[in-house]
Amino acid sequence: MKERVNDQKVWKIIMNIVGGLAIIALIMMFLPAISFNDGDTTSYVASYILVFGGNASSTHILVPFNFNFVLLIFWLLPLVGSLLVFLVNDKRMYNFIVALIYFGSGLGILFTRNIALAMQGIDGANIAWSFGPIVSASILFLLAITLVVKAIFFTKKDN
Repeated sequence: MKERVNDQKVWKIIMNIVGGLAIIALIMMFLPAISFNDGDTTSYVASYILVFGGNASSTHILVPFNFNFVLLIFWLLPLVGSLLVFLVNDKRMYNFIVALIYFGSGLGILFTRNIALAMQGIDGANIAWSFGPIVSASILFLLAITLVVKAIFFTKKDN
């Protein structure tokens, strides 16, 4: 019984780290999301501008970005998953649900460039991914895998 209590404490610490890393993935929206290359200069646009709207300084964008609800959902899902990690019991079903939330959010964040360009109607031939979405999605995929492994191998079936 003592061993089970220690295992629970270790996994609680790991789950707190998982929740914290998901919040860090959310904070990545302040890093550059896409970059414009017009030959001599490269301009960067942060993810929060793609989500909430704003002006991007580049010769390729003539209109400001508008509010994008779809991207907002993908960037807020890690926060929802973190709240679930911190608040719910350690049950297998919750681990799978949070892993699915993280995986879906990571997948959506990977398509940040495509979604933003499609909804703005901008030609993306010279527009590339940048640092923020790549790191954020990588963290979220790693967290999803961690939760699935935890649910399969380290959570009792009666939970």
